[in-house]
Amino acid sequence: MMTFDRIRPIAGSRNAVCARMENGSPVVLTVQPTFRLGPANAEAITAVAGWPEAISRNKEISSGRREFLLGRLPYGADLGRRSRDGTNLGPHSAQDWE
Repeated sequence: MMTFDRIRPIAGSRNAVCARMENGSPVVLTVQPTFRLGPANAEAITAVAGWPEAISRNKEISSGRREFLLGRLPYGADLGRRSRDGTNLGPHSAQDWE
């Protein structure tokens, strides 16, 4: 048994999402307010649908941050597609986050 005052966020879970299968394909339902885009999750953006809707539904993300994430989704999706196709992405770091 543990009291709630001992619960702490896990930094490695900042990009965890809630998803479900629809017609055999994963669809994101919710993202955390701490959600970030970067090379490390670019392939996931192309493999799972529903990102714009999930980001838009999260009222804990400020409107400015929400607009930024929605505007950067196409870049992340392109990066993910190129990575999955085996294209050399050039110099980048898995520590690059937006």
